[in-house]
Amino acid sequence: MYHVDRRIHRHQKFLKRARWVLAVLIVALTVYGLFRIRITPPQSVHNSPPTSKSYQAATVTKVTINKPELTLELPSGWTEDTIPQTRISPKYYLRSPSVDARQMQIYIDNPPQSFGINKAIAVSASGNGIVYDSVSDNCITYTDVSKRDPATGFATAKWQGIDFYCDIANYARAVVGTVSKDGFNYFNATGPNFGTHKVFITYTDNNISPDYSVLYEILDSLQFK
Repeated sequence: MYHVDRRIHRHQKFLKRARWVLAVLIVALTVYGLFRIRITPPQSVHNSPPTSKSYQAATVTKVTINKPELTLELPSGWTEDTIPQTRISPKYYLRSPSVDARQMQIYIDNPPQSFGINKAIAVSASGNGIVYDSVSDNCITYTDVSKRDPATGFATAKWQGIDFYCDIANYARAVVGTVSKDGFNYFNATGPNFGTHKVFITYTDNNISPDYSVLYEILDSLQFK
């Protein structure tokens, strides 16, 4: 290309273009840098050194009751207490700390025939232990209360085909009693040394929401001698 007697050399064209390209690059880099500073300012993150601790499962202390007829394990804090003096007294009376409001009575060879309960648990012998089902609902929910005996406050009830007395008069109590096809208010428990005994067990949890897992654990541990 020519301009009024003057020729622009090729290297001058190249320098012009190079200056334009360099200027555009500088502007682009400046804009990019400003954008990065405003949107994502540099951060300094330091991770804490890793820590690890070995897991140790909590162990629950049990109270072992060892009697001539049987052995069983109670939750920590339970004790054997003075037997209440009633017409037919249990052989053993066990109770939790007062804050837990639980108790168990074990009758051996003197099952009370006239005894009303509020909930039933069906049991049967298995070796020198027992097997059981879940605790029933309050018996007033499946018992004909019109058949209540005015003298005792009881009505004959049936749970899983087994007869027992439902304590209609004291329906708000929470007395659970063992029921069995072996007989009324008892089951036959057999041990290798003491032979066969008639046993009846009651369990009372006076909390608003009774925890029958405690009863199940005790029954699981029960062994007859």
